[in-house]
Amino acid sequence: KRIITLTFSKASEYIAYDQYFSILIFLKSLYEQSDMFAMSFLLFMALGIYFRSFSTVRYYFVLAITLYSLRYVINKEYTKFVLLILFAAFFHKSVLVVIPMYFICNRKWKKWFYGLVGIGTIMLYVLKDLVMNIALRLYPSYKDTMYLTQDIGIKANLPGIIRCAVVIALCLLCYKEAIRDRKENDLYFNMSVMAIALYIGGSFIPMVSRFGYYLITAQILLIPGIYNSLEGKKKKYVLYGIIAVAAMYFIYFFHYFSSFLFNIFIILYILS
Repeated sequence: KRIITLTFSKASEYIAYDQYFSILIFLKSLYEQSDMFAMSFLLFMALGIYFRSFSTVRYYFVLAITLYSLRYVINKEYTKFVLLILFAAFFHKSVLVVIPMYFICNRKWKKWFYGLVGIGTIMLYVLKDLVMNIALRLYPSYKDTMYLTQDIGIKANLPGIIRCAVVIALCLLCYKEAIRDRKENDLYFNMSVMAIALYIGGSFIPMVSRFGYYLITAQILLIPGIYNSLEGKKKKYVLYGIIAVAAMYFIYFFHYFSSFLFNIFIILYILS
């Protein structure tokens, strides 16, 4: 924050530059890492990622970097990956959690490991007092703030849980064609599994949705990857399903975040 204050004289200047580089990194990631740029861009808009990027500007700049960094995880260029995440941590230190999460997700999970994730989900919730103490030691700025009661509980994280459940169901339906022998899709699939475990088991953690977004944003790469791996009627039906679900999600987003979108338009007007 101090670096930002010294660099930019006005908040509007910082927002403008941040938005430019955030969107640039997102689009570069989609263009270079997606099997179908058009579908990824559709999901980028329909899932509200673009619109949300105007609310927590530092976070979404970092989120864009994590999406870009996945190329290094897939290619096992871990030095580049870690250095990029350490750079992102200067803007939002919560991003450091992706280092262990992405390492774990990039392994080929056996069936027993999925069971272990399930047990870990239960244990995370059972030991929530201990976990909260550790979390507050790592992020002491959250102590005695409204964030301790904001966006917590299963109900608050239900949109993320449902979204992950739908994507996981699609992955299981197309596992042989799209997941089993494609290491990038396998990584993104594991990230969705870890995300739903985090949303449920860690639902008591303040702002857990931010940690979840580091995992589920890759779905805008995963879904086109699945579609591009299919053939025949199955491919056509999956396309119809993707369009229908994306449309419903956007309607939900537009309905429940209408005041949020109005504020975005005000920001755009000020910046112009």
